[in-house]
Amino acid sequence: MKTAKIFMVSFFILLIACGSSFNGVVNRPIMNDPKQIFTILDPIKYSKKKDYEDLIFKKILPAFEAYADPSEEKNKLNKLALDGITVIVPESISEDSTWMFVTVCRPYIENANYSIWPGLKQMYGEEKAEKILNDWNDFHSRPQVLFWSKDYLNEVK
Repeated sequence: MKTAKIFMVSFFILLIACGSSFNGVVNRPIMNDPKQIFTILDPIKYSKKKDYEDLIFKKILPAFEAYADPSEEKNKLNKLALDGITVIVPESISEDSTWMFVTVCRPYIENANYSIWPGLKQMYGEEKAEKILNDWNDFHSRPQVLFWSKDYLNEVK
């Protein structure tokens, strides 16, 4: 069965290279920098905002949080990554009538798992996880955009 179009999270959220295909844009490579921030923009169809919120907060994030990697070191990194993930839910629509959800991973934890696939597969099994990912893809009006930036917030006076 096809793994579907999958996104790189994080999270999540989260949020990153979940399977065999990725239908988004990453505009620069990962750097080993503690000020690095990973941001994901998810343009959601006008009629799918509530469905997307439910999917993210009731299925994807709980699976992402519950995921147990065989490596204890990886689990520690994953916990740090999860603690740094923020999902910003839009209160108004974009000019193109989409809802722009924003996920910020701050700071980006190198070698942590930002893929939602392992958690979904572990929690729901492969068949149901694929259904969740298909729903996730169907809610998007166009591919998500992922980009890297730096956190200078603490340096601003």
